[in-house]
Amino acid sequence: METAARPERPAKRPITVSDMLGIRNIGSSERGEESRIFAISPERSHIAFFVTQADVAGNTICRALVSMPLQPGATPQVLDVGGQPIFEDVAVRGLQTDYGYPAEDIPVWSPDGQWLAYRKREEGVTELWRVRVDGTQAARVARLPADVAAVAWTSDGKRLIAAMFAEIAEAKERRDFEGLSGYRYDDRFVPYNDTIPSVEMSGRLDFVKVSPETGAVVPASADEARLVQTTALPTSDEELLRTARNPQNETLETRLRDPEQLFKRFDLWARLKNGRDIRCTAVQCSGSVFDPINRIWWSRDGRDALILRRDGWGASETALFRWSPHQSSFQKIFRTSDLLAGCEMVKEGLICGRESSGYPRRLVNIDTRSGESTVLWDPNPTFAKIEKGRVTRLHWRNEFGAENFGDLVVPPGRRNGEAIPLVVVQYNTRGFLRGGTGDEYPIWLFAQRGFAVLSVQKSRSYISQVPDSALSDWAVAHAQAYTEYKEQRNQVSSITAGVEKAISMGIADSERIGITGLSAGSSTAIYALLNTSMFSAAALSSMGIDPDSMVYGGARLRNFRIKEGYPTVAKENPSFWRHTALAVNADRFQTPLLMQLGSRESLLGIEAFEALRAHHRPVEMFVFANEGHLKWQPAHRAAIYERNLDWFDFWLKNKIDPAKAKIEQYRAWQGLREEATSDLKAGT
Repeated sequence: METAARPERPAKRPITVSDMLGIRNIGSSERGEESRIFAISPERSHIAFFVTQADVAGNTICRALVSMPLQPGATPQVLDVGGQPIFEDVAVRGLQTDYGYPAEDIPVWSPDGQWLAYRKREEGVTELWRVRVDGTQAARVARLPADVAAVAWTSDGKRLIAAMFAEIAEAKERRDFEGLSGYRYDDRFVPYNDTIPSVEMSGRLDFVKVSPETGAVVPASADEARLVQTTALPTSDEELLRTARNPQNETLETRLRDPEQLFKRFDLWARLKNGRDIRCTAVQCSGSVFDPINRIWWSRDGRDALILRRDGWGASETALFRWSPHQSSFQKIFRTSDLLAGCEMVKEGLICGRESSGYPRRLVNIDTRSGESTVLWDPNPTFAKIEKGRVTRLHWRNEFGAENFGDLVVPPGRRNGEAIPLVVVQYNTRGFLRGGTGDEYPIWLFAQRGFAVLSVQKSRSYISQVPDSALSDWAVAHAQAYTEYKEQRNQVSSITAGVEKAISMGIADSERIGITGLSAGSSTAIYALLNTSMFSAAALSSMGIDPDSMVYGGARLRNFRIKEGYPTVAKENPSFWRHTALAVNADRFQTPLLMQLGSRESLLGIEAFEALRAHHRPVEMFVFANEGHLKWQPAHRAAIYERNLDWFDFWLKNKIDPAKAKIEQYRAWQGLREEATSDLKAGT
């Protein structure tokens, strides 16, 4: 008897730089999973959201406002396109900073479901727009005196309420006037960021009421201002508190045990219609400033509480729990290592952005009774046809006993027993593996080039493991964390333990290990490079703390660091810097180092670069114009991706790309290698 041949699965193709940079995004991967990513229509049948995609050739971000029905297989309808990226106004030590942090950006439905209001940034100004849900009549509503921070509709749908950061615009006007007679150098200056003072940012919002028909603008009342949801500058207490109300007017809420407690802890309570208060006694119903609950809801029938939070080893998973205050029952509905972003309850389902380590974010509906997940829309269907490699979630402990985890990516085609070069990428490994925090070290592209990659999750802070009864305030807590370099050791021992695990598995070659980092990850990488002999090459996206940073960071950063135990500018302390600063250690530092810095932070890298070059160490530094802490320009990101890949290829695999455009790059790197080798032979 003949049998029909099984159809062959189409061969998957290798992943490319264009695949990674061309991902269509719903929300931002840099924001936490609690951040909202879509808006639900009043009848709860449709959602609206923004889709963004990098355009490398145009060096811009394409942006589209879309809506779609909440049903599998639906196709989003494009309502409006265009506009520049909108970034969060970030206060760093009370000063407004061009950080590059993407804003939470969602539209707002009108009460009748016929219009969407939203923010749109053009020519450097963030304005208030609206569009009909059929995609017609997209237009600016009014020209307002400051950037719009958030928007809401009045209950009758006839007016819009806009929140503005007017204080920033006003402060910049005062600063410009002050500049006519010269700026007094004081603690407003952050020299590495700018040569003029930064403006104070308290978080004050100004609210106006706007007629969408005439554009007329009047001040909003206090009640109208409360209609606006904004993520601007929440307090630590607000970050912990969650509430939900059911149709029976019963309330779920997280309550602080002691508002005066340094490390605030909370429990979940239900207040029933009979006035009775019931505390959920399950461990998953309690938490702290280090271990919050993501979201809480009432079930559709209003009888059960649904609790979404991190769970499992080192909080590496996300779980949904059901608690019945009326029956005192508690159960787990599901647990996943996937990232669930911006979840909202609709009927019996959770609508979420869901992403796995190997697949970008999709919109899904998760049944809150069974935990089963149904894909509503996949903006990147071609990823199912791409070969990326294999990923394994690893667990381990660091020197302080903290639970740590990471994702070990192994390239396709690796032979069993073959030990290969490994690159460490920091410091968030939840969800789709892009390029670590800041997205500059493309994990799947490293795997495509034959590297193993260990994507590590930042360890819980050292102070989170110390009883707060021993600490009087945050300054004392930070000082204790940095005494004897405990926090640095906490993070570095997490990385080295993970690398050692990859080596023991026979995957990583112990002689060819690289490390990367941005922000806190950069400081961790520098400490690891200076205090261990594990790493043979490194790349950094920002700099750590060298002695000159105590000057270039300005008075506020300097005072903050001194509270952490750093030496003052007037008091030299070579023994302190010997463990933490590249510039001070240039005489003994041998590791090839690539620095790719945003222009607004590049001054912090010059001391280390010049010191290393003076000692003929293999170091390169590139500066990217008009970039802050997080780099966003697609052309820059493409160049950063490519150079990071080439750098580790060159130093860990002795491999070069023969492309003509890279001849000068490799000539320079070969010169660095020869110079460093010559100095080593000479004993300098």
